[in-house]
Amino acid sequence: MDAKYHAVILNVLLNNMKKILFNFAIILFAILFQGHIGSPGITLEGEAGPYSLTVVVNSPDVIPGTATVDVYVTDNTIQEVKLKPVYWFAGAEGTPRADKALPVPGETGHYKGEIWLMSPGSASLEIEVNGDKGDGKILLP
Repeated sequence: MDAKYHAVILNVLLNNMKKILFNFAIILFAILFQGHIGSPGITLEGEAGPYSLTVVVNSPDVIPGTATVDVYVTDNTIQEVKLKPVYWFAGAEGTPRADKALPVPGETGHYKGEIWLMSPGSASLEIEVNGDKGDGKILLP
């Protein structure tokens, strides 16, 4: 009777320990990845031709609406940054003309612009950079 009693107690303790560890793992996962849950912004680091870029896009609250785009360039020879939304259903031919991102006063290499998102659905952002080293493009999906 003692061995059977100890086996039942051990089984109950192990089941409770599994539940505690599972709940702990879920809480730890939520804490570690909390910055990405519900984050409206999109960030991209990449190369547009010879230029290294960091692009931060803050989506509009509603569509149609404007998304704000911040482009950070490490090269000081940039002359122009253009932004253009590319819709999956329209392709490159059906997109509007690119809008210029303007330099932010007092912040070298920081350009800011807005793009209109007119309809919901799959869209990308094409960033074109023109400068002394040539032209470059990057597509943010």
